[in-house]
Amino acid sequence: MYIAWIAGVGAYMVARQLGAARIAGFMGSIAVILLAILNPDGDVFYSPSLYATAWVPPVLALTLR
Repeated sequence: MYIAWIAGVGAYMVARQLGAARIAGFMGSIAVILLAILNPDGDVFYSPSLYATAWVPPVLALTLR
């Protein structure tokens, strides 16, 4: 489940880089984490689709800087 946290933190970072309010970034990151946990594609602890997409928000946030 730790990979879901990476996606959530990345979503928060992207929201803050785009100028969203802190509460909006927080709610977006919670939504990403919940969607990752409720992934119907298999086990949360090892889901290839989750591993493949969890790194996109942090990479996007770092490239926006």
